[in-house]
Amino acid sequence: MDDPVITVEQFEFLPEAEAIRMRLESDGIQVFLADKETVSTDWALGNAIGYIKLQVRQSQAEAARAVIEEIRELRKARKDDTTNRCLACNAVIPASTVCPQCGWTYESDDAESNDSLSGNQNSSDADEATSPGMMDSLRAIKKPLVTLMLIPALAGIVVGALVCLFTILGILLR
Repeated sequence: MDDPVITVEQFEFLPEAEAIRMRLESDGIQVFLADKETVSTDWALGNAIGYIKLQVRQSQAEAARAVIEEIRELRKARKDDTTNRCLACNAVIPASTVCPQCGWTYESDDAESNDSLSGNQNSSDADEATSPGMMDSLRAIKKPLVTLMLIPALAGIVVGALVCLFTILGILLR
């Protein structure tokens, strides 16, 4: 009881609060997230209750604030940095998709990807590159599908308008 819990930060969204919580706990800081269930259940209440509160012991507050500030500075530096970086070792990646330092690649690790990286493409790999993908197929049917979904709604609007028109005409002709 000698070391009360205080709020050092407030978060609108749970994933951000959880990420900071995990980082602080990895640094040995005891963390509590107040009102996370309430905001997760009904996000509209967040403004009324002050969103998700990240709370720590008063003795650890300065250390927690320092870690949060460090995270913000790293986030800002990454946002300002427009160079491509390796996700494995953070080395700068030139125009290619393979890290020159560790060999990490954006390609999948299956055998076909390794063959295509080494230049040993066979005809099925070339066919896959020229054939339309799943997203292209979905984009092709998007317009007809939306049209089919809109036809009943538009027909309902027209029928409703006609019913209103005939009702008004019936009232006027009495």
